[in-house]
Amino acid sequence: MTGQTVPMRHSIFSTYNLIAVAATLVIFPLMLRLIAPEKIKPIDRAFLHKDIPKETSRPKHIAEKLENAWILNVIFVAVGSYQFFFLRTGPVTINSVILIFGILGLLLHWTPIRYARAFTDSAKVSGSLLLQYPLYGGIMALIAYAPHAHIDPLHTVLAQKMIDAATPATLPFLNFLSSCIITMFVPSGGGHWAVQGPVSIQAAIALGESSPAYLGKISMSVAFGEGVFNMIQPFWALPVLSLAGLNIRDIMGYCTVALIAGFCTFGAALIFS
Repeated sequence: MTGQTVPMRHSIFSTYNLIAVAATLVIFPLMLRLIAPEKIKPIDRAFLHKDIPKETSRPKHIAEKLENAWILNVIFVAVGSYQFFFLRTGPVTINSVILIFGILGLLLHWTPIRYARAFTDSAKVSGSLLLQYPLYGGIMALIAYAPHAHIDPLHTVLAQKMIDAATPATLPFLNFLSSCIITMFVPSGGGHWAVQGPVSIQAAIALGESSPAYLGKISMSVAFGEGVFNMIQPFWALPVLSLAGLNIRDIMGYCTVALIAGFCTFGAALIFS
């Protein structure tokens, strides 16, 4: 959009970001320790140490022999690897990532039946994620839907309303607030940038600000809002909660405190930098 590349020293490795991250590493543990209850809910972790049942009988039928044939996994891994390393053209895409994870799963589980069982067992832990991500995709599509060529999608309206009265000095913080709101509907980092990033960059250009340092700050303001408000959209914690035998309510109090601390810390970083 601007015909230039923003160096990472103006975004991830900027002084204001490093200071904010360092501050959270000090502030968060202290705040969470202060609100921690004296009586901790006991967690039964015995199920994590259960032995996987071993196969006691030799395969009898052709189907059983095939599902226990390690050579099939090796063939699939070889074909997939050849596709990825020799036949693939262009950059790595989401399909390439899926292919690599599929290859690694087949290789590490060694036989088809073990891979299938591991996948089924894992779904018990990550089932909520498997359910939620398609819903998030649908919400993102609705947020980005434009019913007519001359009608802006909802995410553009939300972002534009926040920045209409902005100045070059206040745009990063107002963009941060806009990002916080959009995160409630689009919690995925990549999807979030897809819906807000172009609007943010256009706003900066409209204000006559297109320096790498300013564009880096605008980009980070989107990331700050997405990261902070993910504290109360903790889909990222669901697999860990399942493994620990906890409910989302068990950590929401801590997440809310982290949100407040993060909002103040990263908001201040944008205002005073």
